[in-house]
Amino acid sequence: TRRLILKKFKFMYTKNVDTKEAFPYIDLQEFGSKFLGVNTSPDESYLALQHKPNELEVIKLETKSQIVLKGGNKRKILGFHWVGDKAPYCDFFMVTSTGIEIYRVSSSSSFKLSNVRGYQFQIGHYWFESDSGILMASSSPPKLGEFNSFFMYQSKGPKYFHGPKFHLDLNPSVTDKWTSDSSNVSNLVYLEASQAREDAHKVLTSKIYEGVYFIHLNCIRGKLFLYKLKHEKVKKFQTEIEVQPGDYEVKVIDNMLVLLNLTLQETYIYDIYSTCKTQPFAILWHGMPHKPPKMSVKIKVYIDKPYIKTQLRFLYDNAEVTSQRKSSSYVYSPEKQVLDIPLKLEKHLCYFEKDLCADLAAGKCFKIEIYPEMLTENHPNIVESILFLLRRDNYKALAFEKLRQALKQRVSLELLSFLFKNINASYKAAALERKTSKKETVGRSDSINSPISGMTPRATSGNGFSESVIKTSSGVTVVLQSDIHQTVFQAVYEEGEVPYTYLVKAILEYIRSLMDQDIQVHQNLQILLVTILRDLRDLSLLQQLIQYHILTDSKELAMIFLELGKTGEYQPGTMLGIDMLYRLKDNGSLADSLLDSSYLYEYLALISASSYVGYDIKKLISSTEETGDELMSSVVTQFIKGNN
Repeated sequence: TRRLILKKFKFMYTKNVDTKEAFPYIDLQEFGSKFLGVNTSPDESYLALQHKPNELEVIKLETKSQIVLKGGNKRKILGFHWVGDKAPYCDFFMVTSTGIEIYRVSSSSSFKLSNVRGYQFQIGHYWFESDSGILMASSSPPKLGEFNSFFMYQSKGPKYFHGPKFHLDLNPSVTDKWTSDSSNVSNLVYLEASQAREDAHKVLTSKIYEGVYFIHLNCIRGKLFLYKLKHEKVKKFQTEIEVQPGDYEVKVIDNMLVLLNLTLQETYIYDIYSTCKTQPFAILWHGMPHKPPKMSVKIKVYIDKPYIKTQLRFLYDNAEVTSQRKSSSYVYSPEKQVLDIPLKLEKHLCYFEKDLCADLAAGKCFKIEIYPEMLTENHPNIVESILFLLRRDNYKALAFEKLRQALKQRVSLELLSFLFKNINASYKAAALERKTSKKETVGRSDSINSPISGMTPRATSGNGFSESVIKTSSGVTVVLQSDIHQTVFQAVYEEGEVPYTYLVKAILEYIRSLMDQDIQVHQNLQILLVTILRDLRDLSLLQQLIQYHILTDSKELAMIFLELGKTGEYQPGTMLGIDMLYRLKDNGSLADSLLDSSYLYEYLALISASSYVGYDIKKLISSTEETGDELMSSVVTQFIKGNN
């Protein structure tokens, strides 16, 4: 449950961020009239209250007993946090200008705080990601640019909180004013409404999909860097991302990296799992007129060894914005969505971590929400849109709708191949996770029928797709074969808006992708493929599909082949069906099929070898008479007499 701590007059209370439910007030008059910060423990048993810059009072609310943590005049408390049951060796920690102090609360009846570990160094700023328990602290001059990581939820022991350290280029800054103080939403702090200053750099620690990243944005140069944080090492994320310079706020919402450019009134939305990670998936223009503005660009090219540089002049309705870049550094890709948003990005708002911001002057708090359906509605790359929706929560149905739309638009097979490759890679990853983990990572799911899993499906909703949403550990929605068959291919086939020749190629591309991942193809999908080929009256492909094991043996397919042979639609169908039943060792169905097809010698051999006693004498005699073969009649007569 996410709660926002608020103060009104002499009282403190908390509100649920998502449901707006209010929780009981705490009378702050009992703890003194003035305070700089307040933080409650997750179980609301303890209260940390800061009266002075260098003193912190920790109170057990049940008994009102208290402990005061004091420091020297040079030590300034930057923040303090309760971590709860997630941390086996830490209950509470405090960040000061001179270091980090980690505490445990005594489990005995008496209220005690024990200092588990301390790390001494000059700290200018810090950022705490509460979901993963990772704390990042930046050093003050003379070690400006040095960052230390701490893992509060680690389970190795009290000596293992400190993770790797690394350095960032914070030029041109030389003091701690390279960025604004971080606003940690878990603390109630005293803030005054003021015009936000333009920071040279912005940083954020946040979880994106399965990893935790340290995000560094150089606002002056327009360069974004991501570092994946692990206890063993810090890994730089592939390549830097070029953005337009300006005053920024950085957010991560629903695994989307959201950059709010307050200068240009633009928002850039990135998905680190998208095909082009260095380009925004969508751009939002804020406060633009209802009609598109008149835009013009003037470009000046000149040489500044060793670079060829450009000077661009952008004119939006006679309002000029100028930026100077290397010629190859920033490219607007057509593979993204550009939307006009009436909301203006206000600099005076206090932007908290995650999706919250507050207007301190008006006394209002806002929650930022981004709707994936809006971002993908008219996106130029429909395949990228489908994958984008599958990486969001509760957008599986819309992803299938767009996939049906893609088939109706007859997108290229290359794009479909790329889509199915990504879909089935997640499909297999979910099965492998289920196999290697004792936990129910995947839950109820589709039957892969391959060596990697035994996942079985079949609960479906009114929309035709599985009710349970299956995700990989990285947070990607798994698309089941039953979903693709029922909700996509079968639905498109029944609607009849897609040419059957194209639909066959699309299904074969999906089957090929499944086979590349060593996933057995469901019989229902194979039957649909044969049905469409039958409608096309193009059954010459069947022999190759069986030969290369694209169609696997099943009684259902065998019966279809026998029917095709019987009706004359595909003469080899009779032998294909009989051979398939023979490989399946379904002697009962095989015997009936041999008799129906007048393969009497083979029929007699089968029932003799398999001791099959359920044959129909009248049908056998009738089939023999229809042949008009006297020798065959003699053989059958002797067989009947011998068996009787």
